[in-house]
Amino acid sequence: MFGGDEYLDGFSVYNMGNGCRHIVTYGMTELYADEKAFGGEFSRWGYEMTLKLKADSAEECMWALDMLSNLARYTYTSERWFEPFECIHGGTPLHAGTDSKITSLITVADTSAQSLDTLNGKVDFIDLATDMNRTKSYL
Repeated sequence: MFGGDEYLDGFSVYNMGNGCRHIVTYGMTELYADEKAFGGEFSRWGYEMTLKLKADSAEECMWALDMLSNLARYTYTSERWFEPFECIHGGTPLHAGTDSKITSLITVADTSAQSLDTLNGKVDFIDLATDMNRTKSYL
């Protein structure tokens, strides 16, 4: 909204309990009043990204916020959006500087955040999942 080189307006990090966090992006959809967006099929790109990860504090999520920002930049610059059941290959560990074995993500419909019908169109929540999300050791 205010310009600059960022493609997202913000993030929310929710405590899910059990040492897990649920991150939700803001900025992939139309967040502000815009006559051109009114009545559209989809609100801007039609989705916000989410990610669930094991972290004791919001500060431990910073690497994930950077990754989500990079995925937003990819969408805005390539005009290529994500849909459920796609694979995003990173090639190298997504959590740089750690011994994480996670190098790619699968997009799925978020089961915690339901789709919305807004004045600017539909909003889905796309969860960026890993096979590690099914284990006790997320990252």
